[in-house]
Amino acid sequence: MDARLVGRFMALTQEEERLLSGAPLTQEEYTNDASSVFSSRKLLPPSRLIALRKHTRFAEFPAHSHDYIEILYMLSGETTHEMPGDEPLTLRAGELLMINCHAVHSIHRCGEKDVGVNFIIRPSFFDDALAMVGSSNALGCFLLDALGRGERSVPYLHFKVADVPSIQRLMESVLYRLLEQEDMHQRTLKAAMNLLLLDLLDHTAYLSMPDRRGNPLVLSVLEEIEQHYASIRFDDLAAKHHVSPAYLCKMVRKTMGESCTQILQRKRIAQARWLLRDTDLPIVEIAQAVGYENTGHFYRLFERETGLSPRAYRDAQRNA
Repeated sequence: MDARLVGRFMALTQEEERLLSGAPLTQEEYTNDASSVFSSRKLLPPSRLIALRKHTRFAEFPAHSHDYIEILYMLSGETTHEMPGDEPLTLRAGELLMINCHAVHSIHRCGEKDVGVNFIIRPSFFDDALAMVGSSNALGCFLLDALGRGERSVPYLHFKVADVPSIQRLMESVLYRLLEQEDMHQRTLKAAMNLLLLDLLDHTAYLSMPDRRGNPLVLSVLEEIEQHYASIRFDDLAAKHHVSPAYLCKMVRKTMGESCTQILQRKRIAQARWLLRDTDLPIVEIAQAVGYENTGHFYRLFERETGLSPRAYRDAQRNA
């Protein structure tokens, strides 16, 4: 890890100075009420979707959850986390811990050399990332849970990537960007974080997560939607698995909280958003590319999902 980064975060914060003087951890700095839910309103400016915050040392954090996604990256030393129903998790230097919205955990006291940084991220920051990552893998399921579209089955992801140079370089780059350009454009930050997610997706051999297996039938449906969203037929998919279409759709709704059609439409619209933003394809061709022969139907679905017509969405993205 870059020694300059470690040095910048090693310095004591005002909160840490108070803790060293004997003051208790002040819950009001993290929550809006007497609950144990840490609030993004306390930790993020209203106009920001992502912010950087040093992990506070010299105090034990009692069991709590967040209304945001937290990504903890250790620069030096380690932190120990307690997750209900799991063995204690130790996060070491160079490793990443992604903690989902509403996941409960507590953190042991950190010493002087246990230096970590938190990315505090509102879930909507990852709206486009889900289309890129896909929903048929652990990272995609994590994002589905964060966006309120999953079944809260992935409370955390632990990436033991201290020895993966590409991820370490990306983390250093993102940290320097956030430190030196506080008003950085949101699209630039999203691009940097999306690169990180893609690299993590390529290194799932380094991933540790709770042993909570999903329904194989549902995972197969999600994978088919991910790979064949423009041409998928659920009747054919049900026949492939020797179940009725009604049973297939029932299992998907039970597991995901949404119907097969809703999940497929969300995937198609997400892909259309990407094509509108990053290509010059005519809108009629984009509608066909994502599976809609009826352009009028595509227009109605797109506006219902995004609040904008496809043309207005393209203009807004290019003028941002």
